Amino acid sequence: DLTQSWMDRLQLISVIATFFASTEAGMLQLTSNSSQIANSSMLGALVLHIFAAIISFIGAFVLVRYNLLEARQE
Repeated sequence: DLTQSWMDRLQLISVIATFFASTEAGMLQLTSNSSQIANSSMLGALVLHIFAAIISFIGAFVLVRYNLLEARQE
């Protein structure tokens, strides 16, 4: 089923993005305060991965809604 394969992919993206976000949050604590380039790059990557996790989470809910509407029509 096409929607199930998309659901599996979105779940995998969400898990991987959440893992990277937690890793980057830990690495952000290890950078020194004087290195603004390292801080800004870590913070940018953290925001990017959190955004990717949120988008894939919302996408999974859209697919669930689509499955419910499709089941009602049948």
